[in-house]
Amino acid sequence: MRYAVVYLSDTGNTKKIAEEIFLALPEGKKKIVDLKKDAFPDADLYFIGFPVKYNYCSTPILDLLECLNNKELAFFSTCGLSPTEEYKKMIFKNIQPWINESCTVRGYFLCQGKSVDSYKESLKDNDAVVKEAFESMVSEGDTHPDDRDFDSAFSFAESIMRGT
Repeated sequence: MRYAVVYLSDTGNTKKIAEEIFLALPEGKKKIVDLKKDAFPDADLYFIGFPVKYNYCSTPILDLLECLNNKELAFFSTCGLSPTEEYKKMIFKNIQPWINESCTVRGYFLCQGKSVDSYKESLKDNDAVVKEAFESMVSEGDTHPDDRDFDSAFSFAESIMRGT
């Protein structure tokens, strides 16, 4: 089986998680690809990573999903907010329409990461209660991804490989 870890990363968070997932894959036919720089590889199982922006992934990821047929997919992403299970389900629901029905989705991993400065700056426009809540979550993200996130990403990839 051929494996590919493909990702987009703005702040480096998603890249770090991609590298951890790549380490968990068996030696042999595996590639790691930064979609901003590298050609898209052919694989049987794709781990597709992206930073969450406005509860979504970026257009290049959506375009990629529309082109994949009869592949196995596993998703991973990073977000500046607390990665609750409810938030994770919402993000996945937002990308599902772009996933071809012939593909099999094997899982989705989400962890917190550092927010881009422009997002932090935009928090100033919120009312005091919203601003305080979001600033707390965003400042927590400045320490992520951390070792626990890396361990979880590695375990996620191992579980995908085992089919569990």
